[in-house]
Amino acid sequence: MTVITASHSNLDGLKELYDCLKPHLSANLVWRIQDTGKCVDTGLFFKRLENKFVFFDNSGDTGIYNALNIALKNVGQYYLVCGSDDTLSDALFVFLAELSSLDYGNLPDLIALSVNVEGKVKAPGKFYWMSVSLRGYIATHSVGTIIRSTLHDKVGMYSENYKILSDSLFLSKCYQIGCKREVFSQIIAGKFGTQGVSSTEINLRAQEAYRYHLELGYNRGFQAFLKIARLVKFYLSSSQQHKQQSSYSDTNFK
Repeated sequence: MTVITASHSNLDGLKELYDCLKPHLSANLVWRIQDTGKCVDTGLFFKRLENKFVFFDNSGDTGIYNALNIALKNVGQYYLVCGSDDTLSDALFVFLAELSSLDYGNLPDLIALSVNVEGKVKAPGKFYWMSVSLRGYIATHSVGTIIRSTLHDKVGMYSENYKILSDSLFLSKCYQIGCKREVFSQIIAGKFGTQGVSSTEINLRAQEAYRYHLELGYNRGFQAFLKIARLVKFYLSSSQQHKQQSSYSDTNFK
């Protein structure tokens, strides 16, 4: 089992994640970091780190999915993506220890777990509408989904034509080929960080959601409607937040 982290200038986050992983690292659980190489301190930290279960590469990449694709060249039968601003729970490590004792050949292709997102537990479920989003099929890609690495042999690597939603495209393709998914909603795998580009660039997210659904063959008109709805929701939410901040500032000024 491999935990993969694509990182860029976030040494503090990587240190926190290492503290979380360190007691559990072994031949059955290794950590592979694919770093952009932009932070000298990050390189020095991992150069001095003496842990044979940690693999650090700061040769650089062209984006998140290029970094994941590079890391995927050297993973075990299963992998879990975890961002440098994410954290993993003790419950996950207990679950992974149980998995390591089983015959991987009899395990599902995707294992969907619950995730803490901004203080709320987000769980995968039985019902989902793939023409709209992955919501329900998984909780989150990072932290919340354990993936059989050989799925990439069937549906391809992460597309580097997308900046933030290539994982959604990949997992949707897994669904379309009928891969076996199993849900363990009672396991809260950890906390998903919301400061990354996938959570903050809402406009880009709407554009890429439209593109990848078209690539999967879904109806163009319906996808155009969804894109507009997502953008309207985002701008209305942004406008409301701006009004609240302005009201707060005016109150403080008075």
